[in-house]
Amino acid sequence: NASYISPPIDAGNRCPYFTANVHIEKKLKRAELSVTATGVYIASVNGMRAGDFILAPGITAYNKRLQYQNYDVTDLMRTDSIIKIELGKGWFRGRLSEDNPSVHNTDGAVIAALRLDFEDGTSEEIYTDDTWQVYLGKVMFSDIYDGEYYSAAEEDKYLGKAVVNAGISKEILIARPPEQLIF
Repeated sequence: NASYISPPIDAGNRCPYFTANVHIEKKLKRAELSVTATGVYIASVNGMRAGDFILAPGITAYNKRLQYQNYDVTDLMRTDSIIKIELGKGWFRGRLSEDNPSVHNTDGAVIAALRLDFEDGTSEEIYTDDTWQVYLGKVMFSDIYDGEYYSAAEEDKYLGKAVVNAGISKEILIARPPEQLIF
């Protein structure tokens, strides 16, 4: 049920981030965040990084396969939480892809699912969709080979709600064994 989402406008070189507010009314047993992106991403919950994978999801043949990662975020969740996924160009839209305009000139996208298991045996899933909010952050430029430019003085800029990016197939998603595909 998750959808790939992209910014509502071209972000240019600036890195966008996507957010969702999550409110929990029951006692939480376990929370797992599954996420991937066309580009590189950093996922966080309440300002704390989920996992330690650097440059996730890694280099791949984006038109054939895209690995996603699962993160146990149980200890990061609160009654009211903010899920944030920052998106960089990475190998997908960076200098490496300049010779492939079918990839280089497209918007980056993220896809994610948050599964919440509660002590009472029930569960809830939250998916990326067009209700997620999009901002331009303080990363003004990011490229896998040319580095990153971060401006602490720059204000985050609200862009509006995410748009569903139907141009990317879910059929290319792969899980790391022995994980199960959840999207």
